[in-house]
Amino acid sequence: MPLLIALLVFFAFAADYEGSVWIRLQNARVSQEANAMGDSMRVYRSYVQQYATTNRGYIGQVPDSVLPTWYVRPTTVGNYVSSGTAYVYNTAPPQGLVAAIATRSAYLATVGTNVNGRLVGPAIGPTSTQVTLPAQVPQGSVVITP
Repeated sequence: MPLLIALLVFFAFAADYEGSVWIRLQNARVSQEANAMGDSMRVYRSYVQQYATTNRGYIGQVPDSVLPTWYVRPTTVGNYVSSGTAYVYNTAPPQGLVAAIATRSAYLATVGTNVNGRLVGPAIGPTSTQVTLPAQVPQGSVVITP
């Protein structure tokens, strides 16, 4: 009987350990997905901003045909350009995308979520300048602005 109790205790600890390993692996996968999407959005943003700077009078969405052919835009990522300013957004962002972009780049003050037409992010608080987003940027999307 004591051997059976010892085995049950051992299996209980093993199951708990396996569960915590699974949670860590899941968190790592989520983080990697957010980092990959964030890196992709930053590359996309640089080319969209380059187009916006070159074509200051352009208003609307920059078509993929004018961007490098090697870049394949994720279907959830889009852009809007107005008066030389580019807004790149993700309508179905993976968990942790804002943090992934903010911590891996200099975009800390210009990345966040569109909440009622305003950019809400990690460095944007009551004392900072409000960033107003165009109506064409979807509500609830993660946005990178210049």
